[in-house]
Amino acid sequence: MADLLEWVVEAGCKFDSWSEHFRFDIWQQGFVQTGLDPHFYANRQYALDEILPWDHLSPGVSKEFLLQEYKKALNCSVTPDCRRKCARCGVCPEVAKPVKFTEFAPKS
Repeated sequence: MADLLEWVVEAGCKFDSWSEHFRFDIWQQGFVQTGLDPHFYANRQYALDEILPWDHLSPGVSKEFLLQEYKKALNCSVTPDCRRKCARCGVCPEVAKPVKFTEFAPKS
């Protein structure tokens, strides 16, 4: 994947998150040049217990919590926000005293 990223940057891709600068043709050429199959990365089913490509990122909540949320989403279930009750996601530094958000009140 690193070879692909290097190749497309050298081929001119710099601001691809902006749709007006995205060059799909260059990305397609890059996959061919580096011998990578884009469908493997875009379309495959990931096992829930494998190391995922984004596991090195820290969203603040535990992977276990995200897996629970994923399973709940498959059943069309949601976790309410934590303004009223802590969801035990792991973001708050103290489980015994979770940070609870309050309603915004403009200063008078």
